[in-house]
Amino acid sequence: MSLVGLNDADRQAKWYQQLKREWATSRAEGRAFQNPVKPETLRWKS
Repeated sequence: MSLVGLNDADRQAKWYQQLKREWATSRAEGRAFQNPVKPETLRWKS
């Protein structure tokens, strides 16, 4: 899945994809899950 160009608007979807990918990889490799998402503050505009 490719999510490009929307910056903060699609940030949560990008996080979900990163977490999903890392979870599957860690299970396949038999290692502990490592959270790939770095802490950050989102700024929402409406």
